[in-house]
Amino acid sequence: MVLLDSVAAGRAGRVILLRLSPGRDLVEGLLEACGEMGLRCAVVLTGLGSLRRFSFVSAALDPSSPCGVSYSPPAVVEGPLELISVSGVVGQGEGEGLEAHLHCCASRGKEVWAGHAVEGGNPALITVELIVQEVLDAGMRRVQDAQSPFRIFLPHRS
Repeated sequence: MVLLDSVAAGRAGRVILLRLSPGRDLVEGLLEACGEMGLRCAVVLTGLGSLRRFSFVSAALDPSSPCGVSYSPPAVVEGPLELISVSGVVGQGEGEGLEAHLHCCASRGKEVWAGHAVEGGNPALITVELIVQEVLDAGMRRVQDAQSPFRIFLPHRS
């Protein structure tokens, strides 16, 4: 038996094709575009391109955390880098603004880095191209998780 803490069914809306120009931050650019298009909830279907810098955090063991894990300090890898994968969700923050939860992989040669993208730390080098799917009749709202130090997205009906 699968236990779900929170679930909401929605339906697919518009597909948004997005190109971020050189210097534009990955997370900030995505959030701005979603806001301009009137999206309140979306999933990043795919993304790729190149970055001047990759700033990310990842899960790290933390015995002082209630769940035994916290985020690592931000890691910063200077480019040029290939952005080989982007996935994630966009939803409502604690206020009325949008927030994103994006996981990315970036590479240079045979080296690969992956983690949770830090807002403001991932400027496009040549281009970043994203395909985003709007979610209708359901949403995601960022809240403080009661069982961990993390702010998480919870699904809800809209």
